Amino acid sequence: MTRIAGFRAPQVVWLTLASVLLFLTGGAYTSLSAAPASTPLPEVGPALHPQQGILIIYSERYVVEDDGVLVFRRRPVDLYTDNGQLVGSYAPTGDTPIRLDVPPGTYIVAAQRQGALQKVRASVKEGEQTIVPEALPEPLTPRASGSPR
Repeated sequence: MTRIAGFRAPQVVWLTLASVLLFLTGGAYTSLSAAPASTPLPEVGPALHPQQGILIIYSERYVVEDDGVLVFRRRPVDLYTDNGQLVGSYAPTGDTPIRLDVPPGTYIVAAQRQGALQKVRASVKEGEQTIVPEALPEPLTPRASGSPR
């Protein structure tokens, strides 16, 4: 019976591959005691998230016609800090309100309503939702200081 010389080649390859894997796995891990004691190890803890509140803004809604179909949209909004610094300009997608995660504080929401720029102050508290509705109450107008008779 004749033997083919290449018959043992797969066994040799398998043994070589197993030896290399054992060598690499054993060499990849070193004991923790091998680290020098003078080097401080970095610490990992829970991720710190700054405290946030949620501001939901329903800007004025309007309707446009697109190929005979009525489509509802909302007007863009500018958001400012209480001292007048612009936080951002936001354009809602479709008819959805704008939802923002912001740090607690007082903000000024500016948007076009009925053709005029209207501003409203919104107070956001930590972990709470503040909703700026589409229809805002009309500001009270001061009356003349005369007593009716």
